Amino acid sequence: DTLDALTASAAELNIMDGVTATAAEINGAVDLSVRTVLVPAGGAAVTLPAGGGTILIPLVTANVTATLPVATLGLTYEFIYVGSAADAEDWVISCPAATLFAGGIEHLVTGTADIDPEIANGSTENTLTINNPTVGTWVRFIGMGAGTLGVTGTTYGVNIAVFSAV
Repeated sequence: DTLDALTASAAELNIMDGVTATAAEINGAVDLSVRTVLVPAGGAAVTLPAGGGTILIPLVTANVTATLPVATLGLTYEFIYVGSAADAEDWVISCPAATLFAGGIEHLVTGTADIDPEIANGSTENTLTINNPTVGTWVRFIGMGAGTLGVTGTTYGVNIAVFSAV
């Protein structure tokens, strides 16, 4: 057997004591390529990485839609605009009806000094529409457990982002 030559010290074995993650989960946490999605220029629905991750959104020709999973404590998704100009399309990010948004985002109106905080009500809202984002826009969703996703971020653009119920 080739495993007969395999050795491990007590210290090495203790490092793994109590670990309940599978090898695939550990690899997924370390391999950023499986946790990063680049949305195609055509936009449309985004398939999210199962274990959380980063969604890079360029200038697109159709709305970008994403449905977040049920809120698991600590599960995090971040959407980042990487386009080079204001987009004429929107992002519509929602979650299952049993999950609600809490927290909020800061919206800066392009070309003005206006800052408009948009706050999720925590009781009925499970959709965030980011209307015509421009450079600097990013939003993070963090699972808080008990059916709640915390939301934070900054959006830029002429049109204000809006929380709503599906």
